[in-house]
Parts: sequence; C-alpha cells; structure tokens
Amino acid sequence: MTAPPSGDGWETDPSRESLGGRAGRGGLYMVAAQAARFVLQVGSTVVLARLLTPADFGVVGMVVAVTALADQLKEAGLSAAVVQRRAVTLQQVNALFWINVVVGAGLCLALAATAPALARFYGEEAVLPVALALSAVFFVSGFGVQHQALLMRRMRFGSLAARDVSAYVAGSAAGVVAAVLGAGVWALVVLQLVQALVRTLSVWVSCDWRPGRPTLRAPGLRGFITFGVDVTAFSVLNYLARNADNVLIGRYLGAAALGLYGRAYTLTLLPVQQITHAIAPVAVSALSRLQADNARYVEAYVRLLRPTTYAGISLTLLLLVAAPDGVPVVLGQAWVGAVPIFQVLAVAALAQVMSATTGWLYASSGRTRAQLYWGLVTRPLIVMAFVLGLALGGTARDVGLAYACVTALLLVPSMAVATRGTPVPPFAWARAVAVPLLAAAVVAGGCAAVALALREWEPGDRLVVLVATWAALFVVLGAVQRGLRDAVRTVMRRGL
Repeated sequence: MTAPPSGDGWETDPSRESLGGRAGRGGLYMVAAQAARFVLQVGSTVVLARLLTPADFGVVGMVVAVTALADQLKEAGLSAAVVQRRAVTLQQVNALFWINVVVGAGLCLALAATAPALARFYGEEAVLPVALALSAVFFVSGFGVQHQALLMRRMRFGSLAARDVSAYVAGSAAGVVAAVLGAGVWALVVLQLVQALVRTLSVWVSCDWRPGRPTLRAPGLRGFITFGVDVTAFSVLNYLARNADNVLIGRYLGAAALGLYGRAYTLTLLPVQQITHAIAPVAVSALSRLQADNARYVEAYVRLLRPTTYAGISLTLLLLVAAPDGVPVVLGQAWVGAVPIFQVLAVAALAQVMSATTGWLYASSGRTRAQLYWGLVTRPLIVMAFVLGLALGGTARDVGLAYACVTALLLVPSMAVATRGTPVPPFAWARAVAVPLLAAAVVAGGCAAVALALREWEPGDRLVVLVATWAALFVVLGAVQRGLRDAVRTVMRRGL
C-alpha cells in the first residue's frame, strides 16, 4: 500500500482559510457537476427516446425497481464512516476496501440469482439477460467506494466532480452509439455499465492509494462497521417509506394515476436532489473536520445552510408558480392532471429542503444510531399518512396532501432531534434561514406578480418570462442578503 501524499495525510485538519476555501470551491464544483449530470441525463434520454422503443425502457425499468434498492446497500455506509472519522489508518482503509468488494460481489450474485424470478414475475423474458448484465454494475462499483471516500476526506471535490461528469459523458455516449448501431434495450445496459466502469477507473487514477493483501480485519474496525450498518439501515428504511406511496397508488389507483403522481413527485424533488444532495458531501466532509472546534462547526453549518435553503426554496417556489404553464408546455397536455398533485407536494418539498440538512449533522457528529432511531419513529408515520390519504380521499392528490402535512409537521421535531448532541444551539437553524426564507418569498412573489400580469399571454411565452424574472430576482436578492441580515439584527437589537 502506498502512503498518502506528503502534506495530505489521514488526519486532515486544515486551517480556517484552507477549510473555508475548500468547502466553498467544493460546493461550487459539486453543484456544477450535479447540473451537468442533469443536463446529460435529460439530453441522453431525449436522444435515446428517439432511437429506442418504450418497451426497451420498460424492460430496464423493471430491473431498476430492484437495483434501486441494492443501490442503497452497495457502499454499506463505509464511505461515510471514512469521511467522518477524525483519524483513519492504512490498515482500516485496506480492510474497508475489501469489505466493499465483498459487498459488491454479494449484491452482484444476489441480483443474478433473483433474475429468473424477476423475469417470471413480470412475464418478460428480456428481463433475465438484462438483470444478469446489470448485476455487474455492483461488482465494478465495489472497487471504487474507498477511493472515492478518500478523495472526499481530502476534500478534493473538483477531482470528484470532474470524474463523475466524465463517467456520465462516457456512459451516455456509449449508450447513444449502441442505440444507433441497433442494440435496442442493450444500449441502456451499455450506458450503465460504461458509466460504472469509468467512474471506478477514474477515482483510482485520482487517488494514489492502492489496496494491500485481502483482509477483513483491522484494529478499531468495529466502529466503522457499526457506523456503516446504521447509515445503511436508515437508507433502506427511508427508501422503503419514500416508495410506499408509489406502491399504494399503483396498486389501488392504477398506472395512469401513478404516472401523474410520479411526474409531479420527480419535479417537486428536483431542487432537493440538485442542490442539497450536491452540497451534502462537501458539508459532511467539512463539518467532520471541525468536530473538535464547536464554534467553527456552528459557523460552517450556518454558512452552508443559508445558501442551500435560499437556492432550494427559491427553485421550489418557482416550480410551484410556473407549474400551470410549465407542465403542459414541457410535458404536454396529457400531463395537466399532475399540476394539482405537484402543488400539494411542493409543501413537502419546502420542508425537505431544510430537513435534508439533518443528515449533515448526524453523519459529521457520528450520531448515526440516533438517526436510525428517529427513522424508526418517523418513517412508519409517513407510510401511515399515505394510507390515510388514500383511504380518506381516494386520489393521488390526497396521498400527496397527506405526505405534505406529515412532512411539514415533522420539520421542527426533526431539526430539534438532529441538533441535539451537536454544537448547534436549538433553533439556530431557524434563525439562520430567516433571511434566506424572506428573500426566497420575495423572489416567488415577484414571479407570481409577473404570472398574474401576463395571464393573457400564451403559456410558453409566459413561462420564458417567468424563468427570466426568477433568475434576475434570485441573483439580486442573493447578493443583498448580507445587508438584509444586518438590518434584521439592527431591528431586533432596538426592540422594534
């Protein structure tokens, strides 16, 4: 095993300037990478949709229903454990590497073993070879988990972002070429396989650490395993709860209702996925480095929370205001029924933008067991809300409304439990997001006023003006937020 490079060891504790600079640049890199991935996904989907049939996408979708669950297990929480720990030894990383390889191989074999049953369940012969081929993704991915974790630990987010985008470019290009050559459904398989292979190879190139002889033991390894089990258990629990609505709607209301609900849900969660998920690796890595410095920990959390809240809520409110025009223009008139579902789910999205940051606190402070316990309490409540919405209302919108209500009600308790045991004072998060929330509301109000003033315009033209208005207000209000915070503090000190 090669040692870490000089000046960048396993016990990284950068100075205030170094940490702030790395976190700031890292956030920009990860957000840019997330945006690039989104554009690539949309672009490749549009191209492939013209080269392949809906049945081709359907076959892969049948397999993805299983691989999505396996995806929650592939890292076994060990990547997060390496990022969070203040000190990590070469022996520990080596053992964790081989554990991830074993987990990846196990998931590969498990998916391959279930492929025949999956094909029989769907009554589709093409599912069998596709499932067998896609099982290799987990085997390949297992070899890159620890290298990616080490890059995150060293806060080399520029490298991670570049490698991730490169994998998406390579996978999308390979998939399109295969489709042009007439590969059919295998073009979608090629896309995922190439993506996984390029991502794993690229992190090996970026990180100079190399594993030693295979071993599953190392001093102090038990703490990593416990951390990983807690993270994985919560991820699986969260996945099951968040997909229970789809199962219930599909079972009792049919494919048409599920299609509308699914599109609305995807659009609603777009800000959370594109912003909070992009910032999460940077936040956890930065906060983990500050475990011994309470003041800097709180400062870093607040600094990351403010722009995340502002951007996420501003974008969610834009989607809410623009939904009546955006849905029919972008998706077509057949999807107009998704608009009322989207509008109730937007309430849940607003709460999730802030509550998504609780994961930063749990992971960086090592309180993953508390996160799991909280999940055991709240995830059944979410499933119960889905059931009640379906039973009392009987429509997909009612299911979404029930979800929005329970998510909003759980916001304050979720933040209170997450901050307990951390240096972050109670309700510090509320004080931190007060001005970003006000600014986001002003942005949304401006967009709503424009939509009302242009109500006689064509939907497409009105949508263009709405987006332009949002972008202008977002930039201006984002720039003046420091002044707004100072004004609020002044008013509070004067008791006005």
